[in-house]
Amino acid sequence: MNVAMAISVKGVEYSCKAGWPAIILSEANNSAALEVDGFEVKVVHDVERNIVELKSELPCLNVQLPTTWEAALLAIENAYPGASGHAVVLAPVGSYLSPVKIGAIDSVIFSNITPQSDWLRDAWALSCVSISHTRCWLVNIIGSRNRKPEVDSFARRSVVPSKMVNPPAMLKIADTATLSEFARDCGWSDAYFPDIVLLGKADNICATDKEFNVWLAVTDAVVAFVLAYQIGTYYQPDLQRETRYEILHESLKTPLRGQP
Repeated sequence: MNVAMAISVKGVEYSCKAGWPAIILSEANNSAALEVDGFEVKVVHDVERNIVELKSELPCLNVQLPTTWEAALLAIENAYPGASGHAVVLAPVGSYLSPVKIGAIDSVIFSNITPQSDWLRDAWALSCVSISHTRCWLVNIIGSRNRKPEVDSFARRSVVPSKMVNPPAMLKIADTATLSEFARDCGWSDAYFPDIVLLGKADNICATDKEFNVWLAVTDAVVAFVLAYQIGTYYQPDLQRETRYEILHESLKTPLRGQP
């Protein structure tokens, strides 16, 4: 799989829906070339470092994209500045930029990992295992924070434009299969939703004044979402990050299946 191309296809789809036009020019080994308002942007998968970078003469499109699991952890870190702790990453087999390799049938591969990008500080200990038969990444974060965040700023100060959502409690979502079906009902036919989903009770995030223990579910679509968001920074550079996020998020929303 050409990871750079896969991210580009969804990213361009998302950005165009938001009114930020881009097209795919070509595909090469571990890379793709885009055109944004006449400028060429290369999306490059550095296989050795296991990262994806945007390369362009435009500063906002000359950046490193976060991995799927980094986006989830960043949503927590930016909600709680100064937070630290331990995160266990459950990586679907065959996913983008997995920090663990694919093993034999029925095997679970485990590893301690170190972030390969500048997106994360050194305050987090990380472990990772591979999982099969699901498209969702799961990230369990056990951490402590210096202060309780403001509700409105939760997950919004992040340089990663991802919104944390909590499914309706009446659905009693307790597994990734049910979550995927809910995503399909919400209009994501392939179940690759671009949101970061807080599983369990939302008040778990505020279990105590200083400590939290949460499970987050996220799919590879969040990386394409970040690409689309970065394209938006070129077209509307003066917008507040929150406003740009809302424009993109609203453009991707579809009604629940069966509703007008």
